[in-house]
Amino acid sequence: METSAHIDALALESERFGRAARGAFETRVPSCPDWSLGDLVWHLASVQWVWREIVRERALEREPIGQPEDRPDEELAPWFDEVSAGLVDALRSTDPSVRIWSWAGGQQDVAWVARRQAHEAAVHRWDAQNALGMPDPIASDLAADGIAEFFDWMLTSEDANGFEGVARVRLAPTDADAARTIEVTDGRIDPSAGGAPDVTVGGTASDLLLLLWRRVSPDAVSIEGDRSALDRFLAVADLS
Repeated sequence: METSAHIDALALESERFGRAARGAFETRVPSCPDWSLGDLVWHLASVQWVWREIVRERALEREPIGQPEDRPDEELAPWFDEVSAGLVDALRSTDPSVRIWSWAGGQQDVAWVARRQAHEAAVHRWDAQNALGMPDPIASDLAADGIAEFFDWMLTSEDANGFEGVARVRLAPTDADAARTIEVTDGRIDPSAGGAPDVTVGGTASDLLLLLWRRVSPDAVSIEGDRSALDRFLAVADLS
């Protein structure tokens, strides 16, 4: 996906999140069990506030940006709308190649922010809608890109330290040409491995992305082969 498409997705998913954010703030969020809906709104608004400021300031360090001030519950939803619109505007008005700070050592530019925040908004939009009992899937093109982004930045070889044996897991989206086989061994993750998989996991790109983010259980997808290999693979990533 191009950066412009990531920004469009961020705008759409944030708008949908904002509508869900008008729900009862005390509602628990099953996919983020320690949070209420109010906590989720504060989290995403705070994250987007930080990245808005980083992009606006073209900041090359994280520390000077600080953190947003607390808001009372009645101000959270409109504040989220304001922050989100500001982030989208900042991204649209800045060249994707502009260098800024990011926690991704291998890519520190505005394009990275647009991609990461599109997926952050999409997954948390699903969280909010799920808490209210009405989750919509993530669009297949965005979800397929989200699967790739997960292996680009969310799963590293350090996560595989201490992993015993070998597990080859094939993810096979039914609605996107984005199948891949991932091999995990002690201290190594190959996100584009060859060879026969131990287990093949099928489902929509949305379901597979939500599985990677532990939003849905393996029971939500089709599994052919060694279920234990999938379980061991899913336990590798530290999503805390």
